[in-house]
Amino acid sequence: MFKWWKTSYDSTRGNPQEDDPNPGNQNKFSDYVLPKHTKIIISEEGSPIPTLQKEAGALVAADEEFIPRWILDTVRDGRPVTKEGPKMSFLLQPEQVGGMRRLGHSKLSAPRVLRVRKVIAYLVKELFPEDESFSQAPVEVDVEIVCNGRVIEPAMSLGSVKQFVWRDPGDLELTYRLKAGSSARTDNE
Repeated sequence: MFKWWKTSYDSTRGNPQEDDPNPGNQNKFSDYVLPKHTKIIISEEGSPIPTLQKEAGALVAADEEFIPRWILDTVRDGRPVTKEGPKMSFLLQPEQVGGMRRLGHSKLSAPRVLRVRKVIAYLVKELFPEDESFSQAPVEVDVEIVCNGRVIEPAMSLGSVKQFVWRDPGDLELTYRLKAGSSARTDNE
């Protein structure tokens, strides 16, 4: 897409792309070329003033200071950019009547797509480390997560819980407890 800029960049570095003996360094996007007169406009989100406004044929290596890093990596260098999903904060505390121990940090952060089953596995690992004194430590099936008085299905994602159960713009608040009839020991026993 930025073929002329890419050629300019490579020649200023003394490494023209055409002379590169390693075909793995070839830009994957070099087959697609915009006409030289196509305007390229780059601006920051929410700003009405562009940081770069040029025709595609006039791009030079010096313009890279105005171009976002992900464009440089993807278009110029041919490296794919992996974007991590959005994260969310949530509070994870024991129910007041359950008698379970508190975590060291009750405010946690995780990707919105994280399943409640992973939160339960984390709880069991943190609250009941593999120790001989806990002869009957709970497994994931003995612990349940509650939000707004509703037991949450382990297959739900944190984002779904926040949107459909919590329904509040603030941090998601989750509580945990042992399921009724569980034979696992708590700290108060």
